[in-house]
Order: sequence, then structure tokens, then C-alpha cells
Amino acid sequence: MAINCAAIHEGLLESELFGHEAGAFTGANKRHHGVFERANGGVLFLDEIGDMSMPVQAKLLRVLQDGQVCRLGSEKDLHVSVRLICATHKRLDKMAETDAFRRDLLFRISGVPIHLPPLRERADDIAWLAHRRVQTLNAKTGQSKRLDPRFVSCAKLQPWEGNVRELFSALDRAYHFASDCWVRWERFGMPCSNPGSSTFADRAHNVATPLGDYLARAEREYLTQVMSEREGKMAETAEVLGISRKTLWEKLRRHKIAT
Repeated sequence: MAINCAAIHEGLLESELFGHEAGAFTGANKRHHGVFERANGGVLFLDEIGDMSMPVQAKLLRVLQDGQVCRLGSEKDLHVSVRLICATHKRLDKMAETDAFRRDLLFRISGVPIHLPPLRERADDIAWLAHRRVQTLNAKTGQSKRLDPRFVSCAKLQPWEGNVRELFSALDRAYHFASDCWVRWERFGMPCSNPGSSTFADRAHNVATPLGDYLARAEREYLTQVMSEREGKMAETAEVLGISRKTLWEKLRRHKIAT
């Protein structure tokens, strides 16, 4: 089970977490089982726990300490066994220093802290994320579009303040506005901030090139790029390209790309 603490009104979050009985408050026409009950025996993910109000924090602490939950309007405690995973974009330790977050609750949920760096600090992940996103969009739309290598090289230069969500939004825009099978950075609508780097496709705009030579060299560059991103793994590379392993072998041999 998963719940976003920031997306639910403070007055309703308690009911969503712990449930309520019929008649517990105005509009409560029937019993509602909270996510702790529904996640019993499994995993509960509380996203944006830093936005949880202090009263709800206090009740959450009791559930974590005693392993029991009580629906609103009920006098009966229910035993629950839940593995809890929490996430937040806020510094809970700093919030605890100013009493904006309960220190005892912070200790309870900090069993195995995991720090996920922002996307701009792990640019090597961008290629994998971008290719997977295009694959997902292809599966949804029934198309077979490909990611232009220049998209990845330009994406690695961006700050991505919105992290993966912003990257996916950019990809979605470029994907849906692509006029051919290539998902290009230019369709995103933002200039590439590295004028010193270019692919063969960029250089071809300034040099007259026969179409056959252009396509062959562009294909070779793209094959090299994808092979590098997949660390030379043939099966994964063929899957990304949407071709069989046999076809991939033939193309690599024709372009004299080492494997």
C-alpha cells in the first residue's frame, strides 16, 4: 500500500491512515479500513511524511510503538504488522531541531536511512532512465520510436530541479511531438547547453553529405552509443533497438564495431 501524506487534507489523513467507524464524523456513512489495516502483513509506503501534521505524527508514533491501530470512533484496538517505508524531500533532522517534526518519531522511522542524490548528481543514470521511459511510451502507444543519442548528451547537462519527474516530462513532450521515429532534444523546446559537443547528426547540418553515408554513419554512432550504455550486453542492446540479436550482430559486423 502507498499513500502520499502531502496530497491528502490534514483533516482526512488520519482517517486514511487508521480508518474510521460509521458515524465517527459528519459524512462517515460506513466503516472505512485505513491503509494500516489494509497493509497488514505487507509493506506500507508513506510518501512525503515530512508534511504530516504534529497530531497525526503523535498517533502514528503510537501505532509504530504498540503495533496497534484504533479506527476513529472505535474503542477497539486492532493489531497490525506492517513494514514501513517513508520518503520525504525535507530534512527531517533539521525539522526536529525546530520542533516541526517529532524527534521520537524520527528515531522510529530511521532504521535504515537511504539518501537518494538529486538527478544532477547521478547523470550516469539519465541514459538508462530515458531509454526505459521511451520503451514504456512505446508500449502504451504501440509505436517504435527511438531515443536520439543527442537527447541523452544534452540531458546530462541540465540541472533537473524536478529530478526524474522533470526528466520524464521532458521525454513525454519530445516523444509526442516527434514527427518521425526519433525522439529528439529539439522537440523538448530547451536549448542544449553544451555547444562544444555534437553528434554526427549535428555536424551533418554544416557539411553536405550523401544520404547513404549520412544514414550509415548515424546508425553506427547510435549503435555505439546504445552498446556503451548497455555495457556491451547484446540481449539488452537488441531489446532497446527493437531488433533481433542476429540483426544486431550483422549490423555490428557491417559497421566494424567491436563487441
